[in-house]
Amino acid sequence: MFTRLFETVDWIDPSEPITLVAPVVAFVATVLLTHPALDHLGRDTELLRRVRGALPLLDEAARDHGFYTSYDITDEEVIGVVYRDLEDVEATLQELNFRPSPLAAHKSLPDGRTEIGSWGRFGGVDVDRLPWPLSTLFLLVYPFQDPHVTLFPAERGDVGDESFPDGAVLVTGHHEKSPYNPFVAYQHLRGKGYDVDRGVKLAANLLVDELGDDFTPSDRAIALAGNAVAQ
Repeated sequence: MFTRLFETVDWIDPSEPITLVAPVVAFVATVLLTHPALDHLGRDTELLRRVRGALPLLDEAARDHGFYTSYDITDEEVIGVVYRDLEDVEATLQELNFRPSPLAAHKSLPDGRTEIGSWGRFGGVDVDRLPWPLSTLFLLVYPFQDPHVTLFPAERGDVGDESFPDGAVLVTGHHEKSPYNPFVAYQHLRGKGYDVDRGVKLAANLLVDELGDDFTPSDRAIALAGNAVAQ
């Protein structure tokens, strides 16, 4: 009976425990992060930064067991720079119906800068305004994180040769499978459907519309989104 079950869900491989662990982790994390008794922890961005900051320390051991907890992203994911401090950027993302996305690998840039925020958008739905347990059910079935953005301290040269005010935030991102949906959590882990171009375009359009002159898109974002984000 169990063999037939595994055959119907072709991404599950009993010989690879991670194919079973990934959906279980997705389910448990989604329930905990949306339950009324604990959902405040999933919105505590300072707490999440501290917890996620430890993930690189676990990466070597994680890779020995078939998964990972951190990796470097490339310049292709650069969306642009926001001329606001982190608190304002986080508030803007919330207005755009993003929510903190802790179930993700910790990101670093090639120059060594480490992330200061991880945010996901799920079909433009304000998940936190949905009544429980509808919020839980929505995240369990919605298949994408569209997009997932990661925040870093901005530095001169991130976008052209411009220098930025202290506290400005570099935004990077991609489109991907949702890590909170048990049916696609393993695909998310393996990077299936990881689409940088789509994520950069989606996020650039959202940020330009919301921030105007407080956001400078990267050349790549302009090339992907066209006149919609060109200034």
